[in-house]
Amino acid sequence: MKPLFILLFLSVFVLSCDTEEIPFIDDSPIVANAEGAYSYTVIATSYTNNRTDRLNFQGGEVQLSLTLTGFNSGSGQMVITSADGTIIRQELLDGNKVVTEPKLSAEDIESISLAFNDFSGTLVIALSDGD
Repeated sequence: MKPLFILLFLSVFVLSCDTEEIPFIDDSPIVANAEGAYSYTVIATSYTNNRTDRLNFQGGEVQLSLTLTGFNSGSGQMVITSADGTIIRQELLDGNKVVTEPKLSAEDIESISLAFNDFSGTLVIALSDGD
């Protein structure tokens, strides 16, 4: 539970700051991927990119938090898949939203894929061990 709290705290901090004060470069995502935790943050303006990251969760449950603010245009998609390619969770990134999923099965999770097409907005995704 502590990793999710820390990731959520950082997400709220990032989203509550004036973007001119944050040491981010537009369209340059910041990714942290470690055993039991994953985070992805981007402040985007007309951003187009596709990426897939392997995830490292060992048993138990995984908590998901997704926050999209300042959405202006374009489209995006997040897909979490299993080792055999089964879609576990899918979310369209097409407007401001907050999504939480407290109980994804860690044994099933293999990767997260993110696709953006001319996307403008601030996106923060956090996955962490639910234990």
